[in-house]
Amino acid sequence: MPQATCAIVLSLGGSTIQKSIIRSGDHPNPYEVSLPAGIAGQLTTRTDNDTGIVTVASHSIVDTDTVDLYWAGGRRYGVDVTAVTATTISIDAGAGDNLPVATTAVVIVKQVQINAAIDGDQIEILGLALEFTDPSETSKGHITFKDSGGASVANLDLSANTPAVYDVAGRAAQPAHREPNHRGYASYGSSASAPTLEPLSLKTRPLAEEAWQCPGHNGREGLLNSTPQIPRPPGCNGNSGAQGPVSTGGPNRASG
Repeated sequence: MPQATCAIVLSLGGSTIQKSIIRSGDHPNPYEVSLPAGIAGQLTTRTDNDTGIVTVASHSIVDTDTVDLYWAGGRRYGVDVTAVTATTISIDAGAGDNLPVATTAVVIVKQVQINAAIDGDQIEILGLALEFTDPSETSKGHITFKDSGGASVANLDLSANTPAVYDVAGRAAQPAHREPNHRGYASYGSSASAPTLEPLSLKTRPLAEEAWQCPGHNGREGLLNSTPQIPRPPGCNGNSGAQGPVSTGGPNRASG
């Protein structure tokens, strides 16, 4: 049976707490996905708490994109792009912090979609990490999990080089709110560097049919579109229709 191991070491005032947590399950999901660096700009127009215009030197964002916005001391995620020019991006809605005052320096970045297959009722342990080659990097990131209907079921803030581990079997808070999560939408709030996001999870039973995006899946299953193949569920014809933009991911690190 697959196992996940989490080591904890805390040293303080000459005393040390050291412990290894071992969780067992049926299906491990250890994957990697590259997140792009954001685009530096300025909030040049602030219409209200969630509406404004960001001005940048150049960009490739289009008016059907969903973006996240970061600034010193705040972030807003799941923001709609309503119009664009060569140097401006009009934004509206979203969730998170209210937009800052006009002229504030911001980083705007398109969300990366991850095909999630996480059921909150089945998770034993979940880990999320924004990994950098530079250990001094301290910028923030964010991931939103949504159900099959597109409703947000979990919003998690991430810090560079600071893994977040949720030992659900050990009675840690359930980050997925015990709901099936079919999509993850992640971003990182720096224009200077790009991280690798590592979502690691262990489930108590093999992935069920909800892990597949049928019809139109690409013959793969799991958190990312680079995951290994497993037998198709009943009723799936195995076609390769489009699922919409998804992360190309990094190399799969397990055959789980």
